[in-house]
Amino acid sequence: MMCAASRAVALPASLRRQACCAAFRAETVPGVPAGERPRGGRQFRVARRQPRHAGAQFGKARVAGKQRMHLFTLIEKAVQRPLGRHFGGPAGEVDGEAWGRARVQTQEYRRARLRQPRLVHGKPSQTIHRAARDQRLVAPQWQHPCARMRPGRRQSRRIAAHMCGAIEARAAEGQRGGQAQRAGGRSRKVGHAARRMAQARAHCKPRADPARSRARCAARCPAKAAPDAAHAPGGMARAQHKRPICQNFFNPWLPLGGLLPIMRHAVPSRRANDVTDPADSAPADPATPATLRLRILCTTDLHAHVWPHDYQTDRPTKGRGLAALATLITAARAEAGQDRTLLVDCGDILQGTALGDWAALQSTARINTTDDPAAPGPVHPMIRAMNHLRYDAAALGNHDLNYGLDPMTAAFAGADFPVLCANLVADLGATPPEDTPIVPPWCILDRQVPDTQGCAQPLRIGLIGTAPPQSAVWDAAVLRGRVAARDAAQAVRAHLPALRAAGCDLVIALSHAGIGSARPAPMEEDTSLAVARIDGIDVVLAGHSHRRLPGPDFHGTPGVDAAAGRLAGKPAAMAGAFGSDLGVLDLALAARPGGGWRLAAADVSLRPVKDTAADPAVLDLTAPAHRATRGQMGRIVGHSRTRLHSVFALTGRAPALALLAEAQAAHARRLVTGTALDGLPLLSAAAPFKHGGPTGPDGFVDIPAGQLRHRHMVELSPFPNQLCVLAVTGADLRAWLERAASAYCTVPRGARDATLIDPAAAAYTFDEIHGLTYTLDLSRPPLHDAQTGRALTAAQPPASGALAEDGAGWTGMDGTDEPQADRSPRAGRVTALYHAGRAIADTDKFAVATNSYRASGGGGYGMIPKGTPRIHSREPLLDLLLRHVAGAGEIAADGPAPHRFAPLGATALLRTAPQVTLDDHGDPDRKLAPLGLDGDGYGVFRLFL
Repeated sequence: MMCAASRAVALPASLRRQACCAAFRAETVPGVPAGERPRGGRQFRVARRQPRHAGAQFGKARVAGKQRMHLFTLIEKAVQRPLGRHFGGPAGEVDGEAWGRARVQTQEYRRARLRQPRLVHGKPSQTIHRAARDQRLVAPQWQHPCARMRPGRRQSRRIAAHMCGAIEARAAEGQRGGQAQRAGGRSRKVGHAARRMAQARAHCKPRADPARSRARCAARCPAKAAPDAAHAPGGMARAQHKRPICQNFFNPWLPLGGLLPIMRHAVPSRRANDVTDPADSAPADPATPATLRLRILCTTDLHAHVWPHDYQTDRPTKGRGLAALATLITAARAEAGQDRTLLVDCGDILQGTALGDWAALQSTARINTTDDPAAPGPVHPMIRAMNHLRYDAAALGNHDLNYGLDPMTAAFAGADFPVLCANLVADLGATPPEDTPIVPPWCILDRQVPDTQGCAQPLRIGLIGTAPPQSAVWDAAVLRGRVAARDAAQAVRAHLPALRAAGCDLVIALSHAGIGSARPAPMEEDTSLAVARIDGIDVVLAGHSHRRLPGPDFHGTPGVDAAAGRLAGKPAAMAGAFGSDLGVLDLALAARPGGGWRLAAADVSLRPVKDTAADPAVLDLTAPAHRATRGQMGRIVGHSRTRLHSVFALTGRAPALALLAEAQAAHARRLVTGTALDGLPLLSAAAPFKHGGPTGPDGFVDIPAGQLRHRHMVELSPFPNQLCVLAVTGADLRAWLERAASAYCTVPRGARDATLIDPAAAAYTFDEIHGLTYTLDLSRPPLHDAQTGRALTAAQPPASGALAEDGAGWTGMDGTDEPQADRSPRAGRVTALYHAGRAIADTDKFAVATNSYRASGGGGYGMIPKGTPRIHSREPLLDLLLRHVAGAGEIAADGPAPHRFAPLGATALLRTAPQVTLDDHGDPDRKLAPLGLDGDGYGVFRLFL
């Protein structure tokens, strides 16, 4: 009797594309013991009718009837084995020995049609022999394009063994072809296929006994044993996996043409940020210990950027925002699996855009009018979005305190995740664990994480948060003594034993701080590197400084591996700012001998947002707040006769800063009336908050003449600071200006096209004091570090690299030697300091209007005396600016610049906004020449010094 497979071969040509079933009896396979012969045999699905010739095809004219040529048989024998040994044997084969143990698939997993084998949706695990024909056994996401079978065509190419997925085997009874098999019918093809499978055993030896692997996994995870049994009735097991054999590659009989079929089907390499391993889907090897794979996703310094929208210019933006980050977060979670993913943030969540200001205003109004301020109110839009994304934890940032303690507490009360900080507390105790916290110092997350053998393992993760201790001082005007601070590294070191005693396998530090130095001074602002050096900390996630790690931002910094993302040898990341990047840390955890897990390996990377589309769900959640914010920002508040810009702020002329200084001085006069500061000469200090930096070429204030809207004033004063008036001396003023002058690089006399602005300097640290006139000599070295503001000595160059040092002394940017300078306080860059045409003496007294952040020493201005008389305004500075503009009629802020540069006979390059023209923005001194755009999109001007 002819079997089903033979009848399928004899079908007419019009029906040859239909699938057929070949019935096999175990007795036909040589080498299978009688005791292992399955009852009724096994039935294997065949993709298409097998061609008679599986070698190279020359076409019907050359190979009549597609008969196998003897030459091709010889080539196949000579080529197949050495190539197979070099590229590795198949990961697993269904050969004669494995028929009795092949996995049986249940009916619901079978395809209705038999023209193709079942595809396994996952990584390849079990395979057929590499010489098997007309099989498409690889999962779709791993299949090479060249290996795809097109409808209506035969596929004669061979599929690489390690690309193949599992072939489906099922019992023959009750299935198509079963009657023919029981009747003893055989096919000519059956014998050929059996011989091919028997030949495969000669060079593929089993690596491990699958029964032992399954028993080991069942002992560790009994819950997973039942599903396997359900899929394998009759004691069937998975096909055996084979050990790759790498030998005899340089066989003298190897024809070069034999490489082509294998190279066409080479498996594409995995991406570096893919933590999944092909071994994850393979049967467990009892000789290989299980490991855990954990992916940590981190964000930082979101600053209320949820929509990809710039409220100050009222236009959409790209490359920022939590809504766009949500798309990356979803994709990264899908790659690793929800059970293997942790999502955290490193602080500065609530403040930074007009949306954050609007939410804080609503919260403050509710707190001031309700009888129960502690009652829950509307959820903050940023917190609503983070709840939707299922954040696991976050650190407290210094800007989260900008609106005061009560608005911060109300905002985080709606969070479904803990907000942590160990060193900002309500009251200091004898030791950090005895402090009274304002938020929890640390938390523990218990997870069930699948190991590489598929068994869920308990993993205990500890997280601890820190923030700059200066936060209690920077926002003292609104905190009113309700927050105290400790050194960040000291607090982590004191709380760490409690985390380890609780059985944490992994401890992660959420450090809202810059990198800093390995041994910082007490109460230092940037302490991430110091925290990383603490024994017991496994991972450090940093923020605050709006930079990127890994990346070139920290190249050459001691203790930092900027390329690999390491601080003191430990995995670390800093994910930019405003939602620009997603930090991805892929950790491998190995089992400890005494139980638990330890960090064994890590891969750190950043995924930039760039043109990523925003997540519609996040946009929908925050749409009401977005619309309300835009409506508020669009209100007309005044009119300006001149263009208000900051594009030339660091060269001396900035009408936008002149308006801000004018508004501060106007309110300060009323504030000091009748106080000890009344009668002192009044000055006003202002800095450009927008001047490139992390926001790029578009990050400049440039307001056309005409109507002034609410959003324009937010550009001038984007932070919720208050006005503060200080009493200072002439010596204090000089030190203040020396700190501001450190934003410039040293320009040697006669230099050509030197860099003007130190790239390490933040523009908001450059104060110009209106009411004074002074000259800056850029040929002299700075007295302060441009980034941190710390004082420099004669033997200590700036950390930013504005100066180079050799054995003889200071060196200019072009390598020319400069005379050794006297490092006394009077030998800095500030010269010819005058007020009202009179030189200022060190003992002269003045009143200076500035913002509360600068008055508290923020931005590296620690030289401002903290015990001097000062007066604070309870109103935000933005409200004072809005009131000034509304009552001034028509604004004409076009006064002279307070500073100029000493003549050096040199030129320097200034980078500014790309749309700048001298006709629109002015150059009354005729010291600028446009040079076009640079590679980053900035407009470049040559400054004649």
